[in-house]
Amino acid sequence: MAPAAQTVFDKELAQSGIRSSSIDGFEVELLSGLTDLNDKYRVRNIIGRGGNSTIVQAWDQELGRDVALKILKDKFKKNEKVSQRFVNEAAIMGRMQHPGIMPVYDLGRIGENDICYSMPIVHGDTLRDLVSKQDRKSLLKIFLATCKTLAYAHEKHIIHRDIKPENIMVDEYGRVLLLDWGLAKNLDEEEAPYETLLDAGSRFEGADDVRLTMNGEISGTPAYMAPEQALGLAKRTSKNTDIFAMGIILYELLYGYNPFAGEDSKNFRLIFNDIKNVTPTFSKRGVNRKVIPQGLIEICRRCLLKIPGHRYRDAGELSFAVDEYLTKSKKKTVRWLILGCSLFALCASMSTFGYVESATHELGDYKVKVVNRDLQMCCMLLSSKEPSIDALKIVKMKLMEHKYDLQKADQKNLDFMFRQLSILAQKGNLVAIELLGTLNQGV
Repeated sequence: MAPAAQTVFDKELAQSGIRSSSIDGFEVELLSGLTDLNDKYRVRNIIGRGGNSTIVQAWDQELGRDVALKILKDKFKKNEKVSQRFVNEAAIMGRMQHPGIMPVYDLGRIGENDICYSMPIVHGDTLRDLVSKQDRKSLLKIFLATCKTLAYAHEKHIIHRDIKPENIMVDEYGRVLLLDWGLAKNLDEEEAPYETLLDAGSRFEGADDVRLTMNGEISGTPAYMAPEQALGLAKRTSKNTDIFAMGIILYELLYGYNPFAGEDSKNFRLIFNDIKNVTPTFSKRGVNRKVIPQGLIEICRRCLLKIPGHRYRDAGELSFAVDEYLTKSKKKTVRWLILGCSLFALCASMSTFGYVESATHELGDYKVKVVNRDLQMCCMLLSSKEPSIDALKIVKMKLMEHKYDLQKADQKNLDFMFRQLSILAQKGNLVAIELLGTLNQGV
């Protein structure tokens, strides 16, 4: 290669042992329209390596900022399909505008056909890193955020096909990002229809990690493939395919292990066999022997059904199910908290009553103190925008108990109760309407 033609990539990374090469006369039609980025970026250092690409840190000389350049590896440049897929990845990411998807700044070439695209540099932890550091509630929030990002892609008729914990990141600002769209597929476009497992199996044997992405007609990561992916049925991959991968991730969050691949398993044929034929077990207890609610188990079970049409239709439907579960769980927790406070207040009131009765009987005003204390408790129970049924029952009990002594109560407490019960009555709350009548009779 002549010095004048030496690429920026060559100049900066020669010491790292990674060098660019020309396509040796092999012309890929898709390259002809790509932008020449030689004068825009100055490459600094390698920050990551993927299956078919190298990610480097580069300086954007026009805007004065650091960016990440993803550059196709030399050995794939002669493969038109891989080259096209690399360009498609940038195009798909650039087309989607969502906080959970990395934006693409540029797509083009550096030097002699070093295909690359640029994006922001992000710092954070992958879901794989966070599994052992965060509790189930926090992990489920990350899972839900990923579902919502994937739901956006599904609305655009785009499926990811390589969802795994390593491709889910929480950045330094707390944003949940779904990364690596290299195997993404636009459902509106055609793709090679079929490849048998026997034809493709040799490509998988002997690989180092079941979590590494495999390219070819069997596309994805073996430990997170759906049955239709493991069979090489490219035309059968759909939104349901992503749902299966999300189900495996949810299973790992709940139970701490992959349902189809052991930690040390590297036999892809066995993994594929389990994905196609084995139904995972769903015990009541998961990580650290913690009880798993039945609602979560049912969500996970439906994601992992073998027949695509029996799973959730898309990530939007899955998002709704998970969101609904988390919302109900939160409401249930608040309801129990209110009930606990109510019972505590009731016990405190009864104890106070006993104390006042014995200590102030001679003074003759203990009844006034008891009425006011109990009405203060009622005010506390009614201070919520939507008091629970249990809270209203306690208020009713106290009003009936002091029905003939309400004239002795503090007027501020009575006014507050009138105001709160009136608001509830306007909303059609029958118990509140009954309590207003009791108050009116007593006063």
